[in-house]
Amino acid sequence: MKRSSNQSNEWWEEKTSMLHAGHSPRVKVFLRSLAPPMGTCQQQNEALEQLQSFERQGLLDSVDVTVWGKSICPDSAAAQTEPGTRILDYVDEFTAWGARTGSSTELPFEEQRVSSSILDEQYQKIVLPQVCFGVYTSDQLELVLPCEIDGESYGVEDFIRIVEQQSPVEREIGTSA
Repeated sequence: MKRSSNQSNEWWEEKTSMLHAGHSPRVKVFLRSLAPPMGTCQQQNEALEQLQSFERQGLLDSVDVTVWGKSICPDSAAAQTEPGTRILDYVDEFTAWGARTGSSTELPFEEQRVSSSILDEQYQKIVLPQVCFGVYTSDQLELVLPCEIDGESYGVEDFIRIVEQQSPVEREIGTSA
């Protein structure tokens, strides 16, 4: 069942209400690279600067940055290393979150089968997004961005805009907690 735009907006309001309730969430930021390609470099830098500013203001409890690369092959030896298992654990956690939404959820992970007839080789890989946020309150994953819920897209910019829109009273509550 597809939600109406109003229902999708209600879902978004519910997910971001933690900010208006005086909670200072933790944001885990996942990046493909610390030197992103043209076209995304400025966007990535601005997002990180804004999140760090929110953290200094007490609007966010913490901001953690992880570089997870462009893709990962789940069946590879690299995936069995500590960084590889950590990346796959986050992908699993984010996928489980998507399943819990009770809606049609699209996450920014693309599974691809790669094959080469010349090398007679094939493997599966998961393509990771350029920038991804995991937003947590306490130890609970509340939001994964970017995502699409029932046809409505929500990006990292939407989360930043919501944090920016906190009233001065809500900001004081966030810093006094």
